[in-house]
Amino acid sequence: MEIMMFIIFIITNLIIILCMQFAYTHAYKYENGMYLNVHIPSSHKEDAEVAEIVTTGKRKMKHFQIANVIISIAICFIVFFNIAVFVLVYIIWMFAYIFGIIHIPNSSHRKMYALKIQNGWIIEAQRKKVYIDTHVSAEAGATTVSYKWHALFLIAELAAYIPYFMLGDTHYNILMISLFLCSVLVSTLSLVFHAFINKSERHVYSMDSKLNLIVNNTMKKYKSIAMLLLSGLNAVAWIYVALYTGITGILPASSYYVYIFIQLIAGLGFIVPIYMGLNRKKELLSANTSPIDVDDDEYWKTGYYYNPDDKHILIENRMQSGIPFFQ
Repeated sequence: MEIMMFIIFIITNLIIILCMQFAYTHAYKYENGMYLNVHIPSSHKEDAEVAEIVTTGKRKMKHFQIANVIISIAICFIVFFNIAVFVLVYIIWMFAYIFGIIHIPNSSHRKMYALKIQNGWIIEAQRKKVYIDTHVSAEAGATTVSYKWHALFLIAELAAYIPYFMLGDTHYNILMISLFLCSVLVSTLSLVFHAFINKSERHVYSMDSKLNLIVNNTMKKYKSIAMLLLSGLNAVAWIYVALYTGITGILPASSYYVYIFIQLIAGLGFIVPIYMGLNRKKELLSANTSPIDVDDDEYWKTGYYYNPDDKHILIENRMQSGIPFFQ
């Protein structure tokens, strides 16, 4: 049991750190007229002060990530001595990691914003504008990849629990219930976010309405595929364990390995389409001859969104620090 927990948590930790690396490091590149999610004029993007903030932030993030790879692996060895202590230390580490991964880029962001204000790098014509493309808005909710497939996965997950419930060894009850609930949770969240993506992908990147529609539909397709792969493979992992245990009455170590392997594939199935979609988006926007630049940095100056005049509940998260709520 300890060996399986050791393997599962090490793999989970490495996946978490890899995902955070992917989510946060793009901000250190000059994209969409921004460094660290702060609009910087292209004529000043190579200034010494700008380069210093970016380089220092990248170095801190790199050291932080390497340190946490080592710490996260070391923590897992505690499981062989005392599981309760391991759980406590793991929770403390996880909270510390979340704080650090948010604080480091936000700290660099605040420095960059202060530098921007200090040097007066503000174009009044770009401030606080809201652009709406009616053609894109009319397509909100439309998609070639339906979120209703997740309902099929949920039904299959529930059906797979029945053989175990009727025939399985009660010795595995706590573990099986935990795996079942985790599987249902992942599929439910995938369904919710899939539906949200279909409604929310209506961003305006250009004065060219056709390009806006292509980019939004492209991102909608790739994100939807990512959600379906995550949900579907997660369901397959659970169904395999449930049926095997329900039919044979045992849960050998080999089943754990198969479960972990399928979940790893599910993780890749989620990450790869997102990565491909972002690359495709970048490729499409590279040909944008009439880009729309909106400088709303004032609302993000602390690293978190604050706009008392905006009544929406959810927004696209520029800082990758969770789903921010309007205040």
